[in-house]
Amino acid sequence: INISHKSNHSNKANVITKQPFNGYSKTASIQTRWYNYATSMNNNNGNIGSLNWAYLFPDSLVYARYGSSYYKTWVHAAAVVLDPTDNVFQYSGSLNINKNMPYRLDSIGIYGKYVRHLASSIVDTLIVEFLAESNSNMPNYYFTGSSVQSSYGVDTAFFKGLYQTNSLLNDNSKIIVKIPLTAAIAADTLASGLNYFKVGLSIPISVSAGKVIAMTYQFKPGYTYGLSDTLNNMNYFEFLTYEENGDNTYPSYSKMFFNQSFVVQSNLGSNWSSLFAPTLAFVKAYQYESHLVDFKLSTGHSNPSFRLIISEIMYNDLSDSDSLEYFELFYSNNFTINLGGCTITKGVSFTFPPNTYLYDGHYLVVAKDSALINSVFGISGTFQWDSGELKNSGEEILIRNAYGDTFAYVNYKDTSPWPITGGGYGPSIEFCNTNWHFNNDGASWEASNDFVTLFNGDSIFGTPGKGCVISSIESQNNTAKNISMYPNPVDNVLYFGNIHSSYEVSVFDISGSLVKHFDINDSSNSVNLEELNTGLYFIQFVDKKTRNRMVKKLLVH
Repeated sequence: INISHKSNHSNKANVITKQPFNGYSKTASIQTRWYNYATSMNNNNGNIGSLNWAYLFPDSLVYARYGSSYYKTWVHAAAVVLDPTDNVFQYSGSLNINKNMPYRLDSIGIYGKYVRHLASSIVDTLIVEFLAESNSNMPNYYFTGSSVQSSYGVDTAFFKGLYQTNSLLNDNSKIIVKIPLTAAIAADTLASGLNYFKVGLSIPISVSAGKVIAMTYQFKPGYTYGLSDTLNNMNYFEFLTYEENGDNTYPSYSKMFFNQSFVVQSNLGSNWSSLFAPTLAFVKAYQYESHLVDFKLSTGHSNPSFRLIISEIMYNDLSDSDSLEYFELFYSNNFTINLGGCTITKGVSFTFPPNTYLYDGHYLVVAKDSALINSVFGISGTFQWDSGELKNSGEEILIRNAYGDTFAYVNYKDTSPWPITGGGYGPSIEFCNTNWHFNNDGASWEASNDFVTLFNGDSIFGTPGKGCVISSIESQNNTAKNISMYPNPVDNVLYFGNIHSSYEVSVFDISGSLVKHFDINDSSNSVNLEELNTGLYFIQFVDKKTRNRMVKKLLVH
């Protein structure tokens, strides 16, 4: 693209040639494709659009050259909302996303021009934000002329808007990427002399079916400036944007016009003080209609709701206050999930805070008393729900994401085929087959037999945040379950039989305190317990090789 100048408040560039954005790649069931509304629109219109550029700068203190004249910089940030279901993107043989398909944003590419005139030690920044539409974070605009309407009127456009504060998105769920701009970046150009800033997301953004995706970008200088400065003698950034139907024309749009570009600028008045201004708001001479940004989208990924599993529930812990109630989530997928904004709407009440990330193969625990769960089970990071408790007779637990989609669900019972001992006998119940996402079959659940401690005189069994260990405990290779001990009750010396390995042995009193610890093997198979007081004790055996364990009761006379 060869840049030429135009003597008004915009700057002019030649029309971009057709780009292969309608191509896509396919790996197994995952399909990807690059989307760019500006170029797709221009291709469909027969390449009649005109390409312009404008400065991005944080405020309006400095002057910059527009053609042969100088004016104050006035565009502080640019933004694009993309709707991939638009007819402009529908190509034969391409990935065509429809309103029933969820998708992911994997990366973007920004066309611009970064120019440097200051010392190489100065590092500027390109700030890029991303936001997936939810039920309330993008307001509906009904726009005619120079004012926002409350409903449809004659020739009224309906589109999604963006809230802003200080030229940044005003939304806690946004993702921010900061790109350092250096002399090397300025020198790294396309053949046209433009810079292309490709931003790959380490955590792709999931977008629900029928929703749009937004991005914003702004330039932050690494130097100080004042009223007497001229931007063209300093470092600056220009963004590229199309005027759809050629110079000094209005754009074409339908009423449901969701592919919209925006700016934050200095001279639109108080009506836009908290909003990104849609480019539809400008008169035709301004020529800032559709910014040049590529979006790489993909479909065919496993739905996170099928891989986020409620994998353990302690719903009846025998305590009078039910203070040990909790449930565990297990996540398995090839990308990280953000639970921020997800809500537990059945069972108990809780909303996960922003940026609650759960990684592949990891667990997360939500409890009635998070501090107590962390202390009793020796874990950390437990969340505490806001209100409610888990019913001893069973009930539904439902987690929805910010769009209302079901992320995780189970309807547990205290009757068969659900594990009976989970209903008031001390164990939690666990879903151990985490490779299978259907966890609502009670026959697939088991009562935990991983003894933890005694709590208020009751034996507690569970593994919150640690995964299921029942299979190994009950396997035929678990020699600990075959150990015998005699006499029981015992007065002083306790003997052990059927010892086929070496074991760590821990003795707990009824309060859960460790009172004795020793090892046994086939040549050392007895222990003197005469120092113990009369009462009930629990003995835990741990195989030193396999770490399998078993707990048995012991009475001391």
